[in-house]
Amino acid sequence: MINILPRSQGNVIGFETVGTISMEDENKAIAVCDKLIAEHGKINVLVVLGSLKYASLKVMYTDMMWALRHVRQMERIAVVGDSPWEKLLDKVDSLIFGEKYFDKSQLEKAWRYVEGA
Repeated sequence: MINILPRSQGNVIGFETVGTISMEDENKAIAVCDKLIAEHGKINVLVVLGSLKYASLKVMYTDMMWALRHVRQMERIAVVGDSPWEKLLDKVDSLIFGEKYFDKSQLEKAWRYVEGA
């Protein structure tokens, strides 16, 4: 499941992943991001990793391809997690997307980053 975090506003969107991410969850998140891009041109994204389990490879592929197609419309991306492997994976992702990794204890700092503060 992907939940939209209540602090989201303007061109800043926060998501939290919980349990398994289905294609329906992925499509809803994509629709929200597409709408914000249409309204603002560029968006800032915060993702809190409660889990990172996709229901299928197709869901993961859809997520990755959307992100690759829209990398120029995402200014600041913050990934918030709490495991060493998430931090390691983020190092690879940051080469493509320029995202920053924050430990869960730094959630407020991550929000300030995507909000431009």
